[in-house]
Parts: sequence; structure tokens; C-alpha cells
Amino acid sequence: MTLEWKPHRNDGGVELSGYRIEYQEVGSLVWEKVNESTTLLSHTVKNLEYRKEYKFRVFAENIVSLSEPLNGEPVVAKDPFSEFLGLQNFKM
Repeated sequence: MTLEWKPHRNDGGVELSGYRIEYQEVGSLVWEKVNESTTLLSHTVKNLEYRKEYKFRVFAENIVSLSEPLNGEPVVAKDPFSEFLGLQNFKM
């Protein structure tokens, strides 16, 4: 599943160092960290289970803290060999 988002609008006066991505299987209470940090505005999440529904959230981070999360709508993991691979867009 490839996630894409736009740059965070407010850096709180401190330069952003990157973005942290987390996911949660729908029905679970546990959020799993996908990455430590990325400076890119997209990230491919691998090893998701086919036909399971997931929620994703993205945090902007700087040396002070993390932003409030940007929450995406739940999406179902598609068959990696299908014509359409899921693409989740986020707007900050």
C-alpha cells in the first residue's frame, strides 16, 4: 500500500525533520510504527495481509515533538498482483 500526503502547513517555528507513519488493523487498539522517519511525501507499506482493513496516520515531526496525527480513512489491502494497487491520499 502506497501512502502519499502533502507537506504539513505549520512547522510551529521549528524546521520539520520528517514524517512518522503508523498503521492499525481495523478492530485493534494497537498502532504499529511503520518507519522511524521519512523526509519523503510518500511511503510504501509492505507485508500487509491481503483483504484486511487498515487505518493509517501520519505525524509531522521536528526536534521538539510530533504533530497531531493526520488520520486516513480505513482501506482494504489489495492483492499485490491486481491491476490496481491501493493509494491513500492525505492532506495536512
